[in-house]
Amino acid sequence: APPSQPRNIILGQFLGMSIGMAISKAASLELWLRQSLSAALVVGCMSKLGTIHPPAGALAIIFSAGNNTWNHVGTQLAADVIAIVIAAWTNNLTFKRQYPTFWGVTGYWSDFVSCWKWGIDESKEFIDVDTFRKKKENKGP
Repeated sequence: APPSQPRNIILGQFLGMSIGMAISKAASLELWLRQSLSAALVVGCMSKLGTIHPPAGALAIIFSAGNNTWNHVGTQLAADVIAIVIAAWTNNLTFKRQYPTFWGVTGYWSDFVSCWKWGIDESKEFIDVDTFRKKKENKGP
């Protein structure tokens, strides 16, 4: 699912926490208004950037309450990276499943990540990035 891709998780969560932290500094606003405003802003920003990740809206509400620090942001991002690594590892144990479908990179790095992700081609032999690119070009669209 697109909302569960690494790019959406990292950017969506970071947006949610950052906007929540920024809104929490507006102490003159009531709590309910800060939380509503932060959730609305996060949803709008994620939609505009194409990084929809629904749990980020909840993080915006939590962080807009004003009880969190930037240390919590770092801890949450570290937890997100750990979750992505575990999900990628468990879902790619067989060739029947593929996670993530998109790493959020293009060009050479996209081929590098695809080569690294699969590690082997159809003949079950390990290949390098250049070999992967050549085989990809020969297959056509």
